[in-house]
Amino acid sequence: MARILVTGLNPAWQKTLEFESLRWGHVNRAAVCHEFGAGKGLNTAKVLSRFGHEAWLLQVIGGINGQRFDAWGRREGIRTLNVEVRAETRVCTTVIDKTTGEVTELIEPFVAAPEEDAMQRALEMIPSGPAFFDALLFCGTVPAGMTPSLYLNILRRTQAPFSVLDSFKDLPEGLLNEVTCLKINRHEFEELKKTEPDWTARQERVPPILLTDGPRPARFLRKERGKFLEHTFLLPRLEKVRNPIGAGDTVTAAFTHFVLSGVPMPEAFRQALAVGSASCLTMEPGEFREEERRKILEGIQTVNPMRPFLT
Repeated sequence: MARILVTGLNPAWQKTLEFESLRWGHVNRAAVCHEFGAGKGLNTAKVLSRFGHEAWLLQVIGGINGQRFDAWGRREGIRTLNVEVRAETRVCTTVIDKTTGEVTELIEPFVAAPEEDAMQRALEMIPSGPAFFDALLFCGTVPAGMTPSLYLNILRRTQAPFSVLDSFKDLPEGLLNEVTCLKINRHEFEELKKTEPDWTARQERVPPILLTDGPRPARFLRKERGKFLEHTFLLPRLEKVRNPIGAGDTVTAAFTHFVLSGVPMPEAFRQALAVGSASCLTMEPGEFREEERRKILEGIQTVNPMRPFLT
């Protein structure tokens, strides 16, 4: 299988609290508490490892949380490349109201102090050369104290033939011209368009876009002759959703797996959406049951293939 580098520079130790009914402004006692390693990078690498790939995870970690985060990743069969800093790895607390189905995330801050030179150390950790990594995945933002220009440097150092950018904030100039695909959700896409409202008039290359929107229709967008064309995928309704956090990371990993297996991109995205949807039915991000994945895949409908997308 493939050797894949995942950059998950801003990880989080995950604590998920389930409440029968949550009342803001009152004392709430959780019915269940789950703890595990998470963050976009680890979630993605874990799915790739499950599909049989050799997943490498580049991350910035610190303190006790960083140590157990690294141990969790290794237990999942992931090769970790750790840039260690003084700051404690952040904790992300997910609050689930089982009555309403609402999910809220509380994320702690994390800063890599500039004097620790984490950017240069991260770059030097990565094996270089066009033959080493088969794919490169950028998952999430860089920590405070580091700049997104690191992504462009990593891309050029690895020279991976296939790459996916699962991030949208403060992108360095030129990155969109060089990555293979961009994976974002509908909210992120609208925010990104504010920086360049008329994407159809953009002279530079626009990579194919994997556009998710929670349980609503997902779209595969490709720019051709100045217009975005789309495949639209209607997702079946899910029963007994437990935790939708990390579903997008699962989609990124599964899409990469199917593309590297020779599946055309639109169909690879459809199959990846089934994996991501199945992960919503489990508590831990990146986990899914094969029988549920197959059932969901059968229910995904493709409509209006490659019609113009109205931006």
